[in-house]
Amino acid sequence: MGKYNFKLAKQVLTDGEKDRILAIYLNTNDGVIDWATATSDFGAASAESMKVSLRNTMKKLDKSAVGEAPESEDPPAETATKGKKRKAAPAEGEETKGKKRGRKAKKEVAAEESAEVKEETE
Repeated sequence: MGKYNFKLAKQVLTDGEKDRILAIYLNTNDGVIDWATATSDFGAASAESMKVSLRNTMKKLDKSAVGEAPESEDPPAETATKGKKRKAAPAEGEETKGKKRGRKAKKEVAAEESAEVKEETE
């Protein structure tokens, strides 16, 4: 476990997160956490949910410690990204239709089959 700033943690963490850490700390003996007791003391649904919540809390502390400032409710403004370049417009007289993708319609298939039959009979 890394070193954390107390003042920063006090500002960033919610009361519930602080209570969860306290319940875990009070149920730790010689570096071994009694998850069942900590879970019942805190009132969590399961020991697994306590572990996941502690992990998320520690991630939150690590994330806030990077900038050494508490997380604000307003996210920082995102920088504008460049848009995709559009294809050049086709010149006059050029064919604008491209090859269609996907399955042909039933009418088109039937028309092609009837055209093939006509060619074979001629």
